[in-house]
Amino acid sequence: MSVLHHLRPSNQIRITESRLKSVLVNQVKSVPVKNYLPYADYVQPLQLIGSGEFMLASQVVSPSDDAINVGFLIVNRKKTPELDAEFARRTRDTLTHLLLEASSSTPIHFIILTDTFSSGQVGKLMVSTLSKILSTEVIRIHNRKKKYLPPVSLSLVNFKEVSAKNREFVAVFSEFEENAISTNNEKYHEEFFNIAPFYHKTFTSLEKMLFMDCFDLDFKADIKELNDQFKNLENTSAVIGIGPDLSPHYRIALSKYNKDHPSELGQPGRFQGFNSGVVLFHLERMRQSDVYNSFLSREKVIDLFVKYQFSPTVGDQDWFTALGFEHPELFYNLPCQFNTQTSLQYMSSEHKEYFDDYHFCDVFQNVKILHLNGCGPLPSNCGHYGDPDLHTTQMYVHGAFTGLVPLVDWLYFQRQKWRKKDQKMVNYYITNGGRIMEKY
Repeated sequence: MSVLHHLRPSNQIRITESRLKSVLVNQVKSVPVKNYLPYADYVQPLQLIGSGEFMLASQVVSPSDDAINVGFLIVNRKKTPELDAEFARRTRDTLTHLLLEASSSTPIHFIILTDTFSSGQVGKLMVSTLSKILSTEVIRIHNRKKKYLPPVSLSLVNFKEVSAKNREFVAVFSEFEENAISTNNEKYHEEFFNIAPFYHKTFTSLEKMLFMDCFDLDFKADIKELNDQFKNLENTSAVIGIGPDLSPHYRIALSKYNKDHPSELGQPGRFQGFNSGVVLFHLERMRQSDVYNSFLSREKVIDLFVKYQFSPTVGDQDWFTALGFEHPELFYNLPCQFNTQTSLQYMSSEHKEYFDDYHFCDVFQNVKILHLNGCGPLPSNCGHYGDPDLHTTQMYVHGAFTGLVPLVDWLYFQRQKWRKKDQKMVNYYITNGGRIMEKY
């Protein structure tokens, strides 16, 4: 039995992170080194999790039949000595919310794609996150119905191994992006944002895997509810489950196509485009689908974007969306409650008329995963200045996109052009649990 099972709060007032690390590191000396320890153990010893050692993607297996395989991409793009502090903080927040909301009986297997430079930093981040959760939550858990956090294991995989499976696919994305007139998303020029379509060719020992953004998700429900969506997917012919992009992004991207070929593509509803912040990959079905695999060639990638007359600007999300236009039967429509995006980038005078039709998902009480992407909560945070009434929509004014009850006219201060522009609204938003997100 793991030492963590003995960390009962009755005889302990404070468990420090350093003490917890010390206990686990001492314990691991007597434990045989394996990829996974029995799930009677509470969590893999932190020394193993924090080692930063890679394993081959083909050797990544699900630790048990009921384990949830959760993929993240964590890479230090700027090659700094440490992970960016804000990025690390937000990633810890995502992991913490996921684990605290998760069922204590369901094992969680984190599969993290990174690179050689970042692997040690990722291991350190995971150790720090798990240690902090355990050292601060173990006492509070005593008073909850849930007795423990879920068992956790970790597999680190070099994303270069994935991109090597189809270099032509990755290269053609780079060509499109380099030829684009301009883009506000330079980060998507990185090759690791274009590798998800062939995870099935890399993780050959896995049947299913969730994959999601690592640093801007706020879990409001048990991740098991998301994993259970695979059951709905399996009742269809789909190979991938993915939710809608809650913006008119693809309406704008398809403007030329729809001018030449009027269609429902890019319009609110089934074909408004996908958002890849949360994705269900049924890897076994992807491997078996001749139709899906036929679109992984360089020629087919080019054909898709030429046909729909837009260039990719946000990585492989654009490819999934274009393939969804061409073969909608390959995709299960993940309910938007599992990927409720908050960005107000397109809430402007230009798109005000139809923004609500794209952006509103559900009341906040029903949201399962909040995706804190893009910019907000004010129009000016997204570069839309001047009278806010020119930009704000009816649902925004009534608090539908912030979760705040509009007890006061919280845009009053911006309308009056106070010297400290927007500060009153920002303070009010933060006090009520919001988070400021400037456009990036």
